[in-house]
Amino acid sequence: MRLPSLLDYQRAVQNPGTAFRNVGVLRAGRTVLNAQGMPSVASGGFAATFAVQAADRDLYAVRCFHKQGQSERQLRERYEHIHRFITAHPELTFLIDAVYQDDGIVVGGNGYPMVRMRWAAGEMLGVWVEDWIEDAHRDRAAIEKVRTGIGAAVAALRRAGAAHGDLQHGNIVVGQDLSISLIDYDGMYLNAFESMTLRAIEQGHRNYQHPGRGERFDLSADAFASAVIDVSLRALGQRPALWEDFGGTGENLIFSARDFVDPDNSPVFAALARMPAVADAARRLSMACRTDYDFVERVLVGGTMAVPTAGGFALAAGEVIDARNREELLARAGDTVTVYGRIRFATMTIGRSGRDIALINFGEWPKGDFTIVAYDDIARKLFADYGKALPEGKRRLSALHGWQVAITGTVVIYVNRGTSVPQIELVRAGLLRQSTDEQIAALITPPSAGPPAGQRPPTPPRAVVNKSTFPPASPATLPKPVPPQHDRSAVQAQRQARLSEMYRDFPVSPPAVQAQTPPATSPPRAVPPRQAPTTNSDFSSPYRPYGIAVPRNPTPASPPPSSRLSHGAPRSAPGPAPYSSSQPKSSPTPILKPSHPVQTPPLRRDPWGDVPPRGRVPWWSLLAIATLVIVLLAVVGVWLH
Repeated sequence: MRLPSLLDYQRAVQNPGTAFRNVGVLRAGRTVLNAQGMPSVASGGFAATFAVQAADRDLYAVRCFHKQGQSERQLRERYEHIHRFITAHPELTFLIDAVYQDDGIVVGGNGYPMVRMRWAAGEMLGVWVEDWIEDAHRDRAAIEKVRTGIGAAVAALRRAGAAHGDLQHGNIVVGQDLSISLIDYDGMYLNAFESMTLRAIEQGHRNYQHPGRGERFDLSADAFASAVIDVSLRALGQRPALWEDFGGTGENLIFSARDFVDPDNSPVFAALARMPAVADAARRLSMACRTDYDFVERVLVGGTMAVPTAGGFALAAGEVIDARNREELLARAGDTVTVYGRIRFATMTIGRSGRDIALINFGEWPKGDFTIVAYDDIARKLFADYGKALPEGKRRLSALHGWQVAITGTVVIYVNRGTSVPQIELVRAGLLRQSTDEQIAALITPPSAGPPAGQRPPTPPRAVVNKSTFPPASPATLPKPVPPQHDRSAVQAQRQARLSEMYRDFPVSPPAVQAQTPPATSPPRAVPPRQAPTTNSDFSSPYRPYGIAVPRNPTPASPPPSSRLSHGAPRSAPGPAPYSSSQPKSSPTPILKPSHPVQTPPLRRDPWGDVPPRGRVPWWSLLAIATLVIVLLAVVGVWLH
């Protein structure tokens, strides 16, 4: 049986009465919608998660599987045992009952498998930590309570004969009372699986897993990840500035897979070694990174026995896609990937029920180019940091134009007048960061530690890029900043050339009136650049993307409300590459103000206001005006007499 696509599920859940007609508790419910009026969706692994509010107002997470091969994963058997395990252990209050149903969701008249569980109230660990860091009156005891709560949950699972299998910041929810909930049980291990010969169907988040774990699936699955989380929270409690130095990417707390592959050259381990309160725990974690996976637990608890040292671990690269590779992004709908590129245009508009929406475009959205979307508090934070108010209520995020960025998250598809647009939601304003050329090169071609003597080096993973338009990146091939020069005119010429290339074929909204063109014999003269007014409806009316994850991020200055919910939101990350347009060079070339001060060259035409070019007044126009004046004077004279 072939499973529906993510877009098929998004369309189906808009009508809960039909989509959930086989699920009594959801049949009369309503699907949570985002600011653009479409179903909110998060994704992880091979399932998409929707938020559905039942008739009794209880909120449920509905996981729908969109990746083929569910029969090989034996999802029914797994979740039947997980359901029985949770029911049999009510003392494990950090677990949420998960119910599997073969025909739980109906798409196109056919029933497909679905898992439902109550929505975990609270914030994901990564979001909670960032809020704690930004709180000027943060309580150090709070992060310590969260740390010990996570450790206690992992230990209780182990005693009951289970392991979560994918412990990371996106699968741990922190409640208002600092209680812990674990979500997403696709990778869970139970002792009962031993007799069923079930294999691991995921290896966990790479920034939390030992590089030698592979497909190991046993009670030890949480040992390394829990140690990473424990050391990270302990270090952040002592020195919150580590978040700014090594965290805040949406993909980690402070460690990354690169640190585990090469701990001797890790700046994180070097920083922790100078902190007496965490130095010993960090040293054991560093030793575990260099140890064969079978002996990791012994090293983490401080075992003194000699253990084999492993080497040659390759860095497991995440999937990285050029923002210009639209076809690849469309094919990866529902996947969690990293997309990098250059921002060409960013604006604010109004969505459902007056909610704010930020649209960050990497090309021309009418043609289906990739877009980042942000809602509500996140959109307003972006405008406060990078925005500019224009006449007639227009709001632009002008300071973002030209930025090189990358974002990691769930690719969702929005259909705009028959054109499919791939997009990702920005779940935290701080995740939108500029990246250097070196960071882009490292993102695309990550290095790996050298292999042990006598072993063949592993083949590095290849990033998914558009080879026809973007050659293999390296620091040598990526664009370099303009070097300092004494000739200011040469510098300005280089800047103008780069900006002209950057904004060639800049996307414009349809003009309200027919644009005027100059006579062929009279070339237009340059006019100073200006920001002409447009209206929010230019973007909000034709641009209604399909759902992104539920916004659940408070502004840093205010504590999260008790009603804030969180469940398995997409992950996010760093850095990107320059834009080269394939459109004809004859199109208008507006130069907008970049994020850094630069003297902008004059424009031939303002595409936003359709200002006609200036030129000489023809002689016949002057003659007509003079004749009209004479006639008027004559009429006035006759009337006076």
